[in-house]
Amino acid sequence: MSATPALQSEVQRMPKDFSCFEALSEGLSRRILARLLDAESEELNPDYRTDYRLARVTVAYAASGEYELCGPYVAASYMLLGLHPDKVWPEIVARRKAQLAGDYSIWYDEADNLRLGMGPAFVCGASPKKPVHSESSPKYRAAGAAA
Repeated sequence: MSATPALQSEVQRMPKDFSCFEALSEGLSRRILARLLDAESEELNPDYRTDYRLARVTVAYAASGEYELCGPYVAASYMLLGLHPDKVWPEIVARRKAQLAGDYSIWYDEADNLRLGMGPAFVCGASPKKPVHSESSPKYRAAGAAA
């Protein structure tokens, strides 16, 4: 398949010397890595923290030019998770099914998404609280005095 004339003219206009882009990309990747490191250190959710780490390692591999054959994202996934990115989600689902056994369909739907109303608030539940009332209310003073 040949390139369109518009694409060919765009390629011809590109500079032949890419040294200016290398310096720009190095500074840019450093700033991105710094932001990802800050976001990772501030994140409380361990799953999101892993996502930030995966993004950080991916950017570092891309900036260094390593792993051109498989790509920086695939290399970072193998390094951090030990799996190809296409196999991460099936592994998560398999682990959930093994842990929940017969209760899996209660917690997750057919598309393996958490059912509505089944999040951490459902599991923990709200602790029961006494109704709010004023201690100086005559109703409660009379009940306390009669006892």
